[in-house]
Amino acid sequence: MTLKSLVGDLNFKIHLMKPLIQDIEKYGTLLGHPKDEVENFKEIMKEGDALVTKCSTICWWNAYKKYKYDKKLHDFNKRLSRQITILDVEMVRDRKEILYELKQIAEKFEKLQLDAAQIVRNLESNLIVI
Repeated sequence: MTLKSLVGDLNFKIHLMKPLIQDIEKYGTLLGHPKDEVENFKEIMKEGDALVTKCSTICWWNAYKKYKYDKKLHDFNKRLSRQITILDVEMVRDRKEILYELKQIAEKFEKLQLDAAQIVRNLESNLIVI
């Protein structure tokens, strides 16, 4: 992959993920999740944004800078991939948590339905027919 295409690819990923990370942070705050789950990712995104901006200004003839930044871009890409993997695992955890809570709610709702049915039966048996 050429430096230019790597810069373009990373720039695309960074700008695509920014609103998603903001949403994750917003909902995490609303749910009371620790901020450190997102803070590390936000830092990596800022670094990547700065790196992509620097790399965009490299002249085609400057082989030394191209080599230097090519290595930095590949290292950043690896860090970004690791962070995305971590987010994937967190997402699986969150889904399991949601499923568990939904199961708890369903069980409570079922118990309420049974209790309500019992109350209705008790009321019906206690009715006085005139």
